[in-house]
Amino acid sequence: MERLIELGQLMDWYGAFLTPRQRSFARQYAFEDCSLSEIAEREGVSRQAVRDAIQRAEHELRAME
Repeated sequence: MERLIELGQLMDWYGAFLTPRQRSFARQYAFEDCSLSEIAEREGVSRQAVRDAIQRAEHELRAME
């Protein structure tokens, strides 16, 4: 839970620097509390693609911090 809160805060501060796709996936994951499967279904991609995009986004946000 703490990780999601931190991700949400990082998104608020640095989210504009992410790609639109990374921002969309991370926002759904952190703010809307969607599972990877739910995001994948909404976006028409694989669960693995969502996981990879969120991990890359989180890594980039932490590097900016």
